[in-house]
Amino acid sequence: MINKKNFQAEDGTIATDNESNVRILKNHYHKVFNRQVEVDESILEQLKQRPITQELGEPPDKQQVHAAIQKMKTNKAPGISGVTTDMLKNLPNDAIDLLTTII
Repeated sequence: MINKKNFQAEDGTIATDNESNVRILKNHYHKVFNRQVEVDESILEQLKQRPITQELGEPPDKQQVHAAIQKMKTNKAPGISGVTTDMLKNLPNDAIDLLTTII
């Protein structure tokens, strides 16, 4: 079962219900996925291909992804994406499915 928690908006207010949680997450992900960034794709050609490690096996299933997320520490600063472990720990089942597919 996924832990349920209320998110905090940029202005510091804490969500009090599912609607405000959704609003906070919507605003966050809109910013994350709609950033305008300049990319020099020619740099990709300069990257050395690393060897493929076949021993790693199959991609993780949904239960393994969920278990790995639950092991993450809470109340940690986000990385460059702005996503915190608290956000990941509170993803609904559909989002865990999508994350598993992406992985």
